[in-house]
Amino acid sequence: MGAEGPADIADRFGHSLGGLSRYAHELHAANPDIRVVMWAVSHYDTISPYAKLKLLGMGLQDRLPVAYGGGFTVKIDTDGRAVAKLGGNSYPLALG
Repeated sequence: MGAEGPADIADRFGHSLGGLSRYAHELHAANPDIRVVMWAVSHYDTISPYAKLKLLGMGLQDRLPVAYGGGFTVKIDTDGRAVAKLGGNSYPLALG
């Protein structure tokens, strides 16, 4: 039927993170004395497949509970290296 599935959602979310990263880089390059903080909100149907496939190396069939109001953070250093923090653990993250 052509409907978007969990793997497609994870890929789309990854593209969105890459776009936010590029925008933050450009904003920070134009204003080097500021800190850029972005707050992106989503739902379990997006967070779960992305975290499973892109951060944790799990299969889509595996259960990954996400608490109400839960999620993960992404920190990008001045060299463009990104690290996701999820459940107290850090995971290198490829953006772009």
